[in-house]
Amino acid sequence: MKKILALVLCAIMMFALAIPAMAVIDITANKTAIAIDGVREEAYAGPLDIAAPNRNDVGEFTNAEGAATGKVWTAWEGSNLYFYIEVYDKTPNIDDFNAESIELFLDWNAGRGEADEATDETPFWQIRVSPAEPETLGGYSRTDDGANWSTSDFEDLTEWKLIPIDGNYANGYIAEIKVGAPAVSSLSEGKQIPFDVQVCDNTQGEGRDGQMFLDHVGEGIDDNCRWNTASALQGLITLGGAYVAPTVDAEPDVPEVGGDDVVVTIPEVQPPVTSPKTGDSAIILLALGIALAVSFTVVKRTRKNKA
Repeated sequence: MKKILALVLCAIMMFALAIPAMAVIDITANKTAIAIDGVREEAYAGPLDIAAPNRNDVGEFTNAEGAATGKVWTAWEGSNLYFYIEVYDKTPNIDDFNAESIELFLDWNAGRGEADEATDETPFWQIRVSPAEPETLGGYSRTDDGANWSTSDFEDLTEWKLIPIDGNYANGYIAEIKVGAPAVSSLSEGKQIPFDVQVCDNTQGEGRDGQMFLDHVGEGIDDNCRWNTASALQGLITLGGAYVAPTVDAEPDVPEVGGDDVVVTIPEVQPPVTSPKTGDSAIILLALGIALAVSFTVVKRTRKNKA
């Protein structure tokens, strides 16, 4: 029995190790097509907070005070992942593409090993969009050939839109991004994709001094490694089933009072139905009781006389 139990526990541990171990924030994306227009649709799942400050290699926070934070929602359909991101930035210095931006990290096929190397079958992408140059896409990809410091691997697969919140960048901005999967990574229900999101902020107008992620990875770990290290990603997208919109009970049509088309029907008055009153019922019950008592007495005397 002990041997069987040990084998079962071993199998459970092996299954757990097969899932990306470092990812700590799970989200199940609904399956639905999304229009990239900067409007958050109800089908999006979320949000997840982008509010964990950057740490250096000795675990110290390095963000400027008041650095921008954000929230992210996600969905999927066909070969596409969708992300809707709101950035809450009170110091909008949108003149630096690198310093004021959103960076999206995707580990296709969850490819990670001790060396944390991406391959042709398990590519790793970093995608950057910025209100400083809203028509420009940035980032890089990693495969067997190492880092490709261009957007050529995903530029034709990516669509995005950036708009200021309420028409003013002083309120922050919205980024909606559609990312098509590479040919080596087919999307299907149940598939899991490690990811992360970084909000970069230029609070003083002198370069990037704020970096927020989904979640910090702990003391002694450099969060900046996420741009080059898939195992540091803290989010895990599970591709869920088709989105089903919530049903709303329709309200009955009520005619407007006073309209020409309103027809008021007066119900026909029916004659009252006579039913026994409470006192009548009591009398009936009393009579039945007396009758039963008399019957019982007569039967009893008859039996006695015969005896």
